Amino acid sequence: MTAVALNVSLSDAVANEERDALVRSVRAQRDVHYTAHYLREDADSAYIHPYFLAARMSPITRHNFVYGPTIHARSQIQHLREARADQDITVGAQIVDAYDRKGHWYQVLDGIVTDSDGTIALVRHYSIFRPR
Repeated sequence: MTAVALNVSLSDAVANEERDALVRSVRAQRDVHYTAHYLREDADSAYIHPYFLAARMSPITRHNFVYGPTIHARSQIQHLREARADQDITVGAQIVDAYDRKGHWYQVLDGIVTDSDGTIALVRHYSIFRPR
């Protein structure tokens, strides 16, 4: 199987386009009581929203393989602790399965998200990489 890794600097990514997208996404969730937890202006005390970590699995495969668009099928995520905005994170994944189901080709990734303090989350990501 193939192992891949991608290093993401959150100080750059969150401060620029991805931070703006994160802010818009969280602001759209008006009913979420912990919104302020993720919208602090001071990056040293802000946290990364859990969706940001889950969304790292698709870019990691496109970083290493060339194929058309993928379709997210399912993700299982075990969050071990919160990710801080002032830390760099590293995302790694290994393809653990590929199979055909009803004419679609699926891939299954086992991923890990870490920072300098250790593991943040474990992710199992299912996606269709070749639709029928």
